[in-house]
Formats: sequence, structure tokens, C-alpha cells
Amino acid sequence: MERMPFEEVSRRDRLRPELAYVAIVDTGHDKPVADEDWRSSGPCLGVDPEIFFPGKGGSARAARKICAECNVQEQCLEAQLALSNYDDGGGIWAGTTEQERRKMRRERKNTSQGL
Repeated sequence: MERMPFEEVSRRDRLRPELAYVAIVDTGHDKPVADEDWRSSGPCLGVDPEIFFPGKGGSARAARKICAECNVQEQCLEAQLALSNYDDGGGIWAGTTEQERRKMRRERKNTSQGL
């Protein structure tokens, strides 16, 4: 079966369709946009999602490079941190790994509890 660009559904998309990417639309935004619009203005849209899910032993370098130049990195990170460790979904979000986000969640929880 011939692979067609943008038609292949990754394993992540089948398991977590709410995290699926959409085709990129150039909005012309040079700065962060309203909360509801941030997902449609990131440079990661249109990029192969597998880059952000390198797998065990894979390199996150390409994903981190894209995230480093992102104008909605803060919104991306906050949205992912709002999820529980169980619902995180893994991968690279806002240039962070799942392990880094778990640590951030623990630190926030400890800070909010006054520990």
C-alpha cells in the first residue's frame, strides 16, 4: 500500500485522537494568540507528528528545535501540564519530555501544598 503524505494516521492519533494534529494554516501571527487559537498557530502543525514521539532511545533533538522557535510554547506547556501524569500522552511538548513535565507537576503540587 502506497503511503500518502498527511493521510497516514499514527499510532498516537489512533489512541488519542484529541491530540491529533491538523494541517497547518499560516495565520501570519508573530506573537502568541488567544488561548483557543494557540494550537493552530504553532510551527509544529504540518510537521510529521512522529518527530514529537521519538520512541524509546530516539532523539528529541528535532522536536526540541521546532519548539525552541515556537511563539506559543508557553500555552502548549501549560495545556500539557494541566493534564495528569496518567493523561500526559508522552512525547515532546513545548520542548519538554514526559519525565520533565512529571517533575514540573510534582514541583507545582508541592509548592501549592506548601511543602
